[in-house]
Amino acid sequence: MPVLVRSLPVQDEIVPSVQMQALHAAATSVQWKDLLIVADGRHNDTWMRGGAEYVSKLRSFLDTHAKPGAAPQVQRQQTRAAL
Repeated sequence: MPVLVRSLPVQDEIVPSVQMQALHAAATSVQWKDLLIVADGRHNDTWMRGGAEYVSKLRSFLDTHAKPGAAPQVQRQQTRAAL
């Protein structure tokens, strides 16, 4: 599953940047991952402060990874409830 982590260097008042960067680094089994850093964004206005660059990077990530067949299909196992 593709992972896009959005990180704000200093101003995220809800999720510290160090946690987002650690999440990105910890996603070692993910084939497609990207880290989007918005220098002066806050948690709820990143899309606005990031402007055209934010939209472009998000669109590129989605165009690459959200198309049908772009990501490998995950086979789900069916489980039965124990009686």
